[in-house]
Order: sequence, then structure tokens, then C-alpha cells
Amino acid sequence: MHYQQTYNPILFMNFKIKSAIVLCGLLISAVAMAQVKEYQQEGNYQNSKGKRDANGNPVGEWQYYGAFSNTRPTEYFNYDTREFRDYFIQDITTNKPLILQEKGKLNSDLKKTGTWITYHNTRKREAIHTKGNYINGVKDGQWQELYLDGSLQSVEVFENGARRGTWKEYFEDGKLKSSMQFEDNRPNGDFSETKRFPGYSFKTYGKYKLGSKHGDWIIYCTHSKGEFIYEKAVYDAGRAVGELKRFNEDGSILNIVSHNSKGEISESKEFYDDGTTKKISIPTASTDHNPATENTVYFKNGNLKEKYIEKKGYYYNIITMKDIEGNTLDYGTLRDGIGTFKLYDEDGQLKSIETLGSKGRRGPYSTFGSVEIDGTAYRYKEVGQIGSDGREGSFDVIIEKNGIQQTLQTDVYFRNVSINQKKYNLEGELISEFNINKSTGEKIETDYYPTGKVKTKLQKKYPNDLLNVLECKDPNGEDLDFGTIKNGTGSFKLYNTEGKLETTYIFSEGKVTGEK
Repeated sequence: MHYQQTYNPILFMNFKIKSAIVLCGLLISAVAMAQVKEYQQEGNYQNSKGKRDANGNPVGEWQYYGAFSNTRPTEYFNYDTREFRDYFIQDITTNKPLILQEKGKLNSDLKKTGTWITYHNTRKREAIHTKGNYINGVKDGQWQELYLDGSLQSVEVFENGARRGTWKEYFEDGKLKSSMQFEDNRPNGDFSETKRFPGYSFKTYGKYKLGSKHGDWIIYCTHSKGEFIYEKAVYDAGRAVGELKRFNEDGSILNIVSHNSKGEISESKEFYDDGTTKKISIPTASTDHNPATENTVYFKNGNLKEKYIEKKGYYYNIITMKDIEGNTLDYGTLRDGIGTFKLYDEDGQLKSIETLGSKGRRGPYSTFGSVEIDGTAYRYKEVGQIGSDGREGSFDVIIEKNGIQQTLQTDVYFRNVSINQKKYNLEGELISEFNINKSTGEKIETDYYPTGKVKTKLQKKYPNDLLNVLECKDPNGEDLDFGTIKNGTGSFKLYNTEGKLETTYIFSEGKVTGEK
């Protein structure tokens, strides 16, 4: 007999409910057992503090400590809100507020997502530096860079981490500084750039093709009297083609740089204003990996001045050196980049004696020249030492007066910066001095009357920002009204050597902003 089961909807419903409960329980268990991906600091320091749930997963806000402090966290990450903050410690020895550097959100894979903001490293306030969007760790959409005052510095567009479209950069006054077209994260299209200098500016126009300079490139020089073409060049796939020319304001040629078929420099010529040749430079064979150039220099009258081999920007070997009349000059002991080397001015007067070694200028160093004091010209020499960072230790400026050597100025240098200076008059009396604290940058500057009494004693911030007036005296030692300046802001009254008011300067944040 064939048995046929009767369908019972109630039993079937109970079976579905029980199955769903079991499946749901399995899913919940799987989720509970899943480990949350934990944030890890970069570098070798991994100190952190926060809470964990029953399954050992981090929850809430965690604190992360940097390499310089185990008591002040520099990074925060909240596992609930996904918010991340990064801070900079101003001074590890004090409790000064930390400076916010960056903030945004991290996704479950700990990749940046959504809006991210970075901040200027300023102690005054939180000032946005950059702002833009991330998608799964890569930049996407418009990104802005801002100056400290909040004005726009640059703007660019990203698509899946690659730059595209127009990138623009602005000066603080809002005028366009540079513009460039991007395609697939490479420059491709029109390019323009303006570089400002005191009294003039350079404006460059050209094109990029697939990431390399291509076609005509022109640089204009602009100043108060007008504009002229300073440089013209042609590029092909990033290589200069033919002659690169630079011009004087009147259109005469200043410099011609010739290139071979590989885009390498084959010859460079410099010219005087009247068009006569000043210098010819030709690449030459080198016995090591450092490129060498043979340079021939001429006086304006056409006579040979010097011929030498140059490496790494220094004289390497001297072939000949002459004065304007054609007489051979003593150039020192330099050979293969090592030894003493003498340089002369246009009149054949000794200008400097340098010591060169395998690492460039090192050791004893002297310069020579003329200085006019009270209507009389004196020859001077400055002597000191050159170290790995430039001028180091004591430098003295000495003149000869009536057959007697006399010191006009002494300096003590640290990493090519004078941190202690004293100046003297022809009678050997101290007329001014300054000292700079290497740790704080505080500069104390003192001027003296001819009698030796203090005229002014100023507190400055390196290099020359005026902060406070510590003393301001008349020739008799009585206090003078120096103005209102305090901590770099206010008026400062300047007096002459007779104690009479010359002018009043207006300062803001240590710098002159006006005069009355």
C-alpha cells in the first residue's frame, strides 16, 4: 500500500521559525567572534590606552602616545564614531596645549573616508591648511589648500586618487600664482607660473604633453618700467631642442645654451651688454662620475681672464689665470679640486683666498676689498674658517691704518649665521654689538654713543624682528621716550648720535609697517 503524508501547515511553520532562530544564532555568534581591525601607529612607538568589550574588541575612544611623551597622547581614534585626530606637542617639558594637525574618519579597513582636514602648525589658533574628501583611502573630488588667514592658496581636483583638470595656486593677495592642467595624474596642457621678487617678477608660459615639457616655453620679466622676454626655449618630450636664449631688457642676448639631439647641454655662452663674449662653458670628459665643464672667461676688452675645469660648482683645475693686461696671476696651489685657490677682481686686485677639498670649501678662508670710512678708502681683509655648514667660529675684519692693522669687526659664526658681532670705529671704540641665543633665537642688540655710553638696547627675534626696547638713552645717559612698542607691536622712536629724534617707525609683529 502506498503511504501519502498529509501536509500540516502549522508543523511546517514551526519548522521555519526554528530554522530561522538557529540561523540567526549562528550569524550572531559569527559576528560576536569577528575581530575588529585595530588602528596601529606608524613608527616604533605603540603605546596606547582604551577599553575593550567582552570579546576583546576595542570600543570607544582610544589614546595613542608619541615617541617623546608617555603622558600626553598625540593621536585619538574613536571606534564607535570612527573619528581620528592627530596632534603636535609644542613643548614636551611644559603643559602647553597640543596643536591639532589632522582630523577625519577611518572606515572599517582603517582607510581614510569622507572629509579630512589638516591644520597649520600655529600656536595662536586652529587654522585650516588643507581640506578635501577621501574614498577608501584615496583622494576624490576637490581639495583646497588655505593660507594662515583663511584665504585660498591652491585648489585641485582628484578622481580615484589621480589629479585631473585644472590645478591653481594663488598669492596671498588673491592673484593667480600658477596654473596647470592634469590628465591621469600627469601634467598635460597649458602651464603658467609667476615668481615674485622685490621690484620685479618672472612669468612663465608653456605646455606639457603626457607629463613632459613640450613646444615653446617663454619667460617674461616684469618690472615697474614694463615687460620684456627674458628666456625662450623649445622642448620635445621634456628635452630642450636647439638653443635656449636669455635676453637683456633691451633685447640683446645675455646667454645662449645649446643642446645636442639628446637634449644635453653641448655649449653655453654668456655675453656682456655690448655683445662681446664673457664666458664659454663646454662639457668635458671626467675621470669620475661627477660631470666636468671647461670654462673660458674673458675681460670686456676681449683679453683672456681665466680658463679652468669646474666640478660640482667648484674650481677643480686652473689652466691659466691673467689680469686685464695679459699678465699671469698666482692662482694658488689648487690641483684636482684640492688646495688653496685665489680669485681676483677686474682690476687684478686679490679678492679671496679659499681652501678647497674633496667636500668643497673647507678650512682657512679670506676675502679682500675696499671700504670707505669718513671719506677715506681703506683696503680690508676678512679672515676665518669654513666648515661643513659654511662659516664657523671667529671671523675678523681688519684694515691697515698708518701702517698699523686695526680690527673693524668681529663675528662668531654658528652654521653660517653670526651669533655674536662687535663693530668698532677707527679709534678702536665699540659702536655696536649683538648676541643671539642659539636655543631661543632671542637677539639682544646694543648701539653706543661715541662716548661709549649705551644709546639703545633692543630685544629682537632672529633674524631681525623688533620685540621690545630694553634701553633708550640720550648722550648723557638719561632715558628717552622710545615709543609704545611692546612684544613687536607699536611705535618706535629712532634718535641720532646727538640724541635728537630722527623718525618714528610703526611695527606690527616685529616688522615695520609704516613711518611718521
